[in-house]
Parts: sequence; C-alpha cells; structure tokens
Amino acid sequence: MKLADVGRAKHLVDDRSSLAIRRDAVKEGSALGVTLNGQYQDDAMLLAVRPWVVAELQRRIDAIEHELDGLGIEFD
Repeated sequence: MKLADVGRAKHLVDDRSSLAIRRDAVKEGSALGVTLNGQYQDDAMLLAVRPWVVAELQRRIDAIEHELDGLGIEFD
C-alpha cells in the first residue's frame, strides 16, 4: 500500500465498522424504524423489510472490503 492510501484505508475501515454495527443492530431487532409519509410502520412491516436492510448493509460492507483488498488490506 502506498503512504498516500493510508488515510483512505482508515476512512474505509471506519465506515466498515460503522456499517457492521448498524447491520448487527438491525439483525438483532433494534435500530430499525420505517416511516411512510411520516408515519412509523408496524412490526409486520419491520419484519418484511429487515432482511432487505441487512442485505443492503452487508452489500456495502462487501464493497468496502473489496476496495480495501485492492489497497492490500487483509482481514483476519
């Protein structure tokens, strides 16, 4: 990795950590609220969208990991 890429790598690692925390919170059943026209939706709606939200957060994590891999960063 080039020295110029260190700052970018740090930013990506921080973003990845933040996304992972949010993904895990949504998986556990907290940290998710859905509004339509400003009104919160019921638990049935949350159950319906939760897998899609988790999948999107994971997709974003995967994209960051791909970029970090390109910078030569390995994950344990």
